[in-house]
Amino acid sequence: MERTISDLRSGFFYSRTFRDLADLEGQSRSWLQEVANRRIRGTTHEIPAERWGNSEKNLLQAMPVAPYCSAGTLVRRSSRDGFLSWGANLYSVPEGFHHALLEVRTTVTHLEILEGGSGQLVARHLLSRQRGERIVDPSHSRARTTGEAVTAASQRQPPLPSQEEDDPSPAIIPHRAWESVQVQKRPLDFYDRSWR
Repeated sequence: MERTISDLRSGFFYSRTFRDLADLEGQSRSWLQEVANRRIRGTTHEIPAERWGNSEKNLLQAMPVAPYCSAGTLVRRSSRDGFLSWGANLYSVPEGFHHALLEVRTTVTHLEILEGGSGQLVARHLLSRQRGERIVDPSHSRARTTGEAVTAASQRQPPLPSQEEDDPSPAIIPHRAWESVQVQKRPLDFYDRSWR
């Protein structure tokens, strides 16, 4: 039907009464079977019921087994230490995908990381709604041949640099998520002295 709404409005609804939704559905089914699908259409010059039975029905394919994913993908490069940045968080990637171009897609609850090109799923994380977190899948850590336990990247702390004698700043405060980034807290007069 090329003008479905118009045909339904003018051919079915005008001057029609019904008791409830069940009555309306019954009347509309009867109208479709006896009137709308029995007349020759202007575009195809065929009767819709005959066209359906003769050709269109045979062209239908089965629905896919897996649900269709409507999420778009974006390409991101993972870091050399095996993390991918998304939504102000870092998500781990498996060994072998460090510093690689990967496809990323999000669902309502998960972040999915796919191999670039093939589209094969390589990692799946619960999507964090926080900011500045490091989400690590323990299976993504490098396994040592000696069988020692592996320290996750999120647990390693770099050594603190020594402070200069005339630097009145307190100890270095590590950022809560990026352990490798360190910020020194100094009084403002420190910066005044450095410009003299």
